[in-house]
Amino acid sequence: MLVDEVMDVDVVKRALEIAGELGVDEIEVFYGRTISRAISVEKDIVKPMVADMEGLAFRVAKNRNTSFSYTYDLSEEKIRDTIKIAMRSAEMKGPDENYAGFPNFGSITSEFLSDEIRDISLGELMEIYEKTHRELTKIKKIFPIGGGVSYAEGNYRIVNTNGVDSVIKGNVIFIAIYVLTKEIPPNYVFRIMTSRTRDIDTGDIVRSIKEKAERVTGCKEIKYSGSPDVIFSPTALFQMLTIFLGQIDASQIKIGMSPYKKDDLGKEILSPAISIIDDPQYEKGIFMTNVDFEGTPAKKKYLVENGKLRTILNDYYHAKTLDIEPSANAIRYSMWGNQDPVMIEPNIMPWFLRFEGKEKKLEDIFMDIDDGFLIEDVMGVHQADPVSGKFAIPALAVRIRKGEPKYPIRKVMLNGTIADLLKNADVISTEREPIGFGEYPYMKTRKITVSSEKSPLKHRIQMKMANLLLRLGIIKF
Repeated sequence: MLVDEVMDVDVVKRALEIAGELGVDEIEVFYGRTISRAISVEKDIVKPMVADMEGLAFRVAKNRNTSFSYTYDLSEEKIRDTIKIAMRSAEMKGPDENYAGFPNFGSITSEFLSDEIRDISLGELMEIYEKTHRELTKIKKIFPIGGGVSYAEGNYRIVNTNGVDSVIKGNVIFIAIYVLTKEIPPNYVFRIMTSRTRDIDTGDIVRSIKEKAERVTGCKEIKYSGSPDVIFSPTALFQMLTIFLGQIDASQIKIGMSPYKKDDLGKEILSPAISIIDDPQYEKGIFMTNVDFEGTPAKKKYLVENGKLRTILNDYYHAKTLDIEPSANAIRYSMWGNQDPVMIEPNIMPWFLRFEGKEKKLEDIFMDIDDGFLIEDVMGVHQADPVSGKFAIPALAVRIRKGEPKYPIRKVMLNGTIADLLKNADVISTEREPIGFGEYPYMKTRKITVSSEKSPLKHRIQMKMANLLLRLGIIKF
């Protein structure tokens, strides 16, 4: 059976009829079919995978509250039982004073299917990985540890009792490559890419990994404390921005877990040199659409424009609760897309982040720094205080001296707030790198405290000896 035929099956309408028979107040029915083919590699072990997941998810309203349930058994009996479970759960919650019901935006068709890649085979996916892997094995200072290449196609339909009947279709090839630097202890380097054509530039992946690996190989230890100029790499910026994105999430604002309120819309909260865009139709995005997973029309929008807050990320419920314009950010995806959308109740997330602002080439940004750091990677961002935005986190950094990146430093601590980090950003790079749901630049900022301490002398001697034995081939990586 073809995917397009499956989208016409009337199981969704039958589910609506069953819900009416059961006496629900309102219901949203989500039909999902996700087809995937993937090659994953770990320690030279190849794991092929083919999946075809088809199911229904329900958000049922009863007694002015809602609850969620799903099933992969599309029989009428199972559909009825699954709706009953959600209905009873909604009743048990009791009335929600902010109950808003479901959207009523009518029918929207969103189709971003690339016919060129729909029939790509496991063999072709493996060829992409092997071509990349062969080139990486020629680079002496790195050790490829795995990755994968996958094809995913989503075919979804959202119908509710308020007149929404929308279809979403899309597909993409996803490439992820992971390597370690050949040293003790090693550093981790990765590159992620998406494509909607078979013409994939594996050379770009290899060049990017080689460049990053060269920067972080041969870590030194220094004693340092100060507030220098700091550049955040795309990877580090992606990680740090999770703090800010949580702060402009309507669900967090509603419960007081954010420094912002809806009255901050239009106010300058970040550096005027920075604009952040959420673009659901961007061609390099993981999933392109013009409607969200509740049926709300989705479009390109500024989250921050020249430093001013323009959008609070929301779903329909929180838009009504805060009395703001729906931003169409109800998404049925996990951050890395490793769960089937049928299993996920809509949650608030950006579609795909892009950046605008004062730009320079990365090499020119380096030239502006006499003594500073390039932050390559950070850890523990999830432990930051969501309200104040305060963080104290370890990082992998590269020392910048007299306009040039000199050597990597492993034992670095960063202290500050996400507000200071973003308010003092003065330039971003012209270079971009796709990571997760966004395409990130390098970003230079100030007023972040950087500190570093040396390990005990005995430990440093042991590491030097281990790396000498590794270079001599006496111990193997």
